[in-house]
Amino acid sequence: MEMQNLPPSGPPTQRAKLLSALRSSRAMQKIRQYQTILMAGTFFVLAAIFGLNSQSPIEAPATGSSPTTLAQATLAPADGSITPTLISSTEVASNRPTATDVAGGGPVGPPAPNRATPTIEGAYPPPMGDGPTPTIDPFPTLPVGGTSMPLFPTSSTGNRSTTAPTQGSGSNYPTPDTKSTPAPTNIPVPTDSIPLPTDQLPFPTEEDDDPRATEDPMETPSSTEEPFETPTATATEGPTATPTNTPTPTPLPYDMIRGNTRWSIAQSPVKVRRDTIIAKGATLTIDDGVEVLMDANTSLVVDGSLSANGARFRKSGQSLWKSIVVNNGGQANLNGVDVRGGGAEGVLISALGGNTIIQDSVFEENQGRMYISGGNFDMQRSRVVGYAPISAEVRGGKSLRLFSNVINNTASDGATGVSLSATADDVEIVLEKNSFRGNSGTNVRAQFNQSLNAVFQCNSFSGGAYGLQIKSTDPTLDGSRILISANSFQSHKNYGLTGDVGFDARNNWWGDASGPYHPEQNGAGTGDAVGVNLTFSPWLNAKPSCTP
Repeated sequence: MEMQNLPPSGPPTQRAKLLSALRSSRAMQKIRQYQTILMAGTFFVLAAIFGLNSQSPIEAPATGSSPTTLAQATLAPADGSITPTLISSTEVASNRPTATDVAGGGPVGPPAPNRATPTIEGAYPPPMGDGPTPTIDPFPTLPVGGTSMPLFPTSSTGNRSTTAPTQGSGSNYPTPDTKSTPAPTNIPVPTDSIPLPTDQLPFPTEEDDDPRATEDPMETPSSTEEPFETPTATATEGPTATPTNTPTPTPLPYDMIRGNTRWSIAQSPVKVRRDTIIAKGATLTIDDGVEVLMDANTSLVVDGSLSANGARFRKSGQSLWKSIVVNNGGQANLNGVDVRGGGAEGVLISALGGNTIIQDSVFEENQGRMYISGGNFDMQRSRVVGYAPISAEVRGGKSLRLFSNVINNTASDGATGVSLSATADDVEIVLEKNSFRGNSGTNVRAQFNQSLNAVFQCNSFSGGAYGLQIKSTDPTLDGSRILISANSFQSHKNYGLTGDVGFDARNNWWGDASGPYHPEQNGAGTGDAVGVNLTFSPWLNAKPSCTP
C-alpha cells in the first residue's frame, strides 16, 4: 500500500486506521527480513558443522596405533588432495552432533554441494531481544591433550585441512570444493561457545529503515574483533637484560698517601709508577739510603709533610720523571738527598706554597729548574747544576734564603742562572755565601719594583757576561735598603755589578787589588767593571774569607 493511494480526505478515524495498517505492514516486512536472515544464518551454521565431515573418509585405526590429535593433522598438499587422518570410532561417536544439537530440530545430513560454509563459530548470533538460543558445541570434548585446542597449521597455499568427526562410522561424505575461500588461519576453537560482541552483530542496532550490511563472515577478524580467547602461548624469553652491577669507580690517575708512611731501607728501591700525593695531614718519611725510582712523567706532590733524609731520587728507565711539588700548606724537608733524572717538563722542584727546606743536597743531571712562586724557600749547603737552575718570585710576606750553595748555570745561550723578583716591600731576600757560576748570561738577576730589604753578602760571582744585576721599573727606587757587601766578582765579560738605580757597592772584591774598572773614577782598575751610578770605593784588596 502506497501513500499516494490513500483518499485525499476522509474521516479522521479511517485515515488513522490506514496509517496504522501501513506501519504494521512495514514492521512485518522487517520481521520477515530478520527471520530470513536468521534462517540463512542457522543454515550456514549447520553447513559449517557438517561440511567438515565431508573432507575425508574415516577409517578405523590400526591395532596398537595411538590416536592422532588435531594438532597432528596433515596439511593439504598444494595439488588440493586430502590425506586422511585416522581417529578412533569412540572419538567419532563422542564428537558426532545429534539431532537435538541443531537449531530447529531438523534432521542431520550432509551439506549440499557448493554451499558456502562459514568457518567462524557463532558468526550469526540470534537477533537481540529474542531470548537465549541453544549453544551449538561442535567439539564437546577434546580426544587427547588437555582442555585447549592447538592452533591449526597453515600450508604454503593458505588452506587448512583437518579431519572432522562424522555421523557414523564408515560414512563417506563428498569432499568440499578446494577452490572455496580459505578459512582464516590460527583461529583456536574454544571448548565453550562465546557469542560475538554486540558491535559485530549483523543486525541493525538503530531504528533505520534498512538494516546495515552484514560483514563478510569469511574475512579474517582483526585483533580487536577476535571473539575467542587466544590460547596462552609458551612464553618466549626476550633478550637477557644485562645485570646492573655497581659501577666500578674510575681509577684515579694518582696514588694517595694518608696517615704516617715510612719508606725504609728494607723496602728499597721504592718505585713510584704514577703521580703520588701526600695528603693534607699525612706524613711521608724516606729513610737514609732509600732509592726512589720515579717512572716517566711522574711527580711527588706534597700537600701534607715530606721528610727525606739521605734518599736518592732516580728515573726508573730512560725517560725523565717530572718534579717534587710543594703546594700551599705543604712542608718539604729534603736533607742530604741526591736528585737526578727529573724535570721532564722543565721544572724539578716546584715550591708553590708552604715551606720548602733543602739542606746538604745535590741536584744534578736534571732537565728542569727550581721554581719558587709563593711560600718560603730556604736552601743551604747544596749543589745545583743545570740550565738556568733557579727562578724565584717572592710574594708578599714570604722569604727566600740561599745560603752557602753552589749554583752552576750550564746554559750557553745567555740564560740567567738565578732569576729573582719581588712585587711587595714586606718580603725578605737573603743570598749569602753562595757560589754562582756560569758560562754565559748573568749569574744572578734581581727585579725589584719597590723598596725592600735585600742582602747579597759573601757570595762569589764568576763567569758569564754579568755577575749581579739589580733591575727596577722605578728609577727613583730607594736602594739604600739593599746591602751588597763582601762579595767577589771575577771573570765577567761585561760587568761584575750593575744596576738601574743607585745603591751602595762598597767593600767588595773585584778580582784585582787595583779595584774595579770605572771609566771616570778608576780607569786604572783591572778588576771587573762596575756600574757608573754605583758607589764602590773603598774596595777590598783581596778576596774575602767568607766567600766560597
